[in-house]
Amino acid sequence: MKTASQPDIQPDILPSLENADKIDTIVTDLDNNLWDWVVMHAKSMEAMAHKMSLDTGIDYDEIKNSMRRVYGAAGTLDFSGLVENMDIIHSYAREQAEKVIHSDSAIQERTRSVVQSGVLVQLLLRAFKAYERKYRETFKLYPGINDAVRLITENRKRIIVLTDAPYQKAINRLRRFKLDKYVSQLFGQEERPLDFDNQSVGTNDSALSLQLQAIKASVPYLTQFAAEIEAKDDPSKVEFPYTVIGGTERKPNVNLSQRLNMPPEDVLNRVVVWGDNPEKDGGLALGIDHKTRQKLPIPQSRGYLYSDYGQTNNPETAALLASFGSQNAVNKNLSAGDEVLADLSSLQESLAGRTRTDIIRITHPLQILDVLGIKRP
Repeated sequence: MKTASQPDIQPDILPSLENADKIDTIVTDLDNNLWDWVVMHAKSMEAMAHKMSLDTGIDYDEIKNSMRRVYGAAGTLDFSGLVENMDIIHSYAREQAEKVIHSDSAIQERTRSVVQSGVLVQLLLRAFKAYERKYRETFKLYPGINDAVRLITENRKRIIVLTDAPYQKAINRLRRFKLDKYVSQLFGQEERPLDFDNQSVGTNDSALSLQLQAIKASVPYLTQFAAEIEAKDDPSKVEFPYTVIGGTERKPNVNLSQRLNMPPEDVLNRVVVWGDNPEKDGGLALGIDHKTRQKLPIPQSRGYLYSDYGQTNNPETAALLASFGSQNAVNKNLSAGDEVLADLSSLQESLAGRTRTDIIRITHPLQILDVLGIKRP
């Protein structure tokens, strides 16, 4: 174990790209690239599920299964409205309300709805606090990220964030780590509406719809205006342009020339893509759809900087994450590294006449600086 008196181990120095001085734009991913999202979210969800089980007396596995149904309906493991959309939590709140109000009269029906929403609010807040405690404990930047992004911008190169995560969450995470001041622009997703197969889910209960809206309005971090509220409350927050992109416009199917407002030839010479996922980030950089094995109608970038340090393949963490969501959603956040990377390289070689995109494996964030011709701290 490293002690305070021992120096940090410096990674090997990598050669710079041939035209490093011309590169002025770095398109970067966030989750599992700048910080370890998988470990944080898996551990925090576990803490939240245990808290809900303790508060309600509902079996932990039943809580997890209800969480899986919501995440499945959302199509992602990164969804804000988890607790207030859990069928098992609505059933529990309804049972608690029935213990207080038994009549079916209109007045008492409204009273029952108020009691039920009150139970929901208490469960939601306690669950969120459990998540937040573990979040603060486990959510960390990868070593070297702060120096890397600071020096990139100090050397007059701009950082563009392109993420498949909800844009509000991306902004809040950047602000948490005080990285927002280094970002020129962000492209992110909007949370999609839920698509439940089971129409009996609590939020489809018309008697609760107004109460659930009240819950969301009373808890700022659940509203779609969370980022704006946070910025207004803290004048030190940095404002930067962000764009909400459509659900079909996901990596690698993003037109960099159009999004960056740059001619294709400039994108090829001035842009590199930095990310942990060879299929999505690498495919974006090379202009190749790994799944269909087809060239995409988008420009390539000068290089793909593959953040090998961001690969998540711990079997225990993977199993924990999988217990809360579909395997397909989980796989999007786990290591697919070497196999996909080799396949991308092979595909690039087979596409005759294309401008070559360098693929560079990065084992430590400081190596980003080497590739860009920037002196390390």
